[in-house]
Amino acid sequence: MCEELFKQYNPILKSVCKEFWNKHFPKIDSYQDLYQTACYLFIYAYHTWQPEKGNFASHLKRVLSFKLKSMLKGEYAPWHDGKPFTFLKDVVRKSGNCETNLLEDEFFDMYIC
Repeated sequence: MCEELFKQYNPILKSVCKEFWNKHFPKIDSYQDLYQTACYLFIYAYHTWQPEKGNFASHLKRVLSFKLKSMLKGEYAPWHDGKPFTFLKDVVRKSGNCETNLLEDEFFDMYIC
């Protein structure tokens, strides 16, 4: 059922992503990250949808709009389970007197072919 709905409502995902991208692209890392987040939010919308309260398309649009805007403000995706992700660019860059931890040479050498 979920896969069928995904195929049916994928145009909505793409439409919302396109609109959101056009408004906020300077803050977004990539369109692919945004679309992947929208797909994740589709799953969230599917599991939180209550058919007696309205159709799925309306619920999906509401979830996408609210959650993408919330994430744009720095909130985490729902159900992130302690492993938050974001579609935003890393706009805060540490500089100055901070210490950078680089890979140790021995560790790095293990991965060189």
